[in-house]
Amino acid sequence: MKNILYTLFITFVFVVIETYFRIESEYLENFVKLSNYLEIFLIFFIISFLPKKLANIFIGFILIIFITEIIHYSYFGYFLFPMEFILLFIKYHEILETGSTVLNILILPTILVSQILLE
Repeated sequence: MKNILYTLFITFVFVVIETYFRIESEYLENFVKLSNYLEIFLIFFIISFLPKKLANIFIGFILIIFITEIIHYSYFGYFLFPMEFILLFIKYHEILETGSTVLNILILPTILVSQILLE
């Protein structure tokens, strides 16, 4: 039961961030499909069975990738593809400048997830 509650909370935080970003972005659809919710839930549900420190590392890594994707989309207008990951390092300064404009969206969820992971 604890794993399900933990998974529901983490999934809720990620889905709220994603939905809010999609609503704020003028070029994205304003909804996430139900199948995407289930995929997110299943990923975090599987992670919830790992030892706590390892689960925290995985969730932190996913959060960093997620925030990077949002910042990259805000600057370049498309999501970061694996082969284009080098752009993150080439245009790092510009990405940080743009990322600071969407930082207000990301602060509260990051703090919430960090607090839960550090408990």
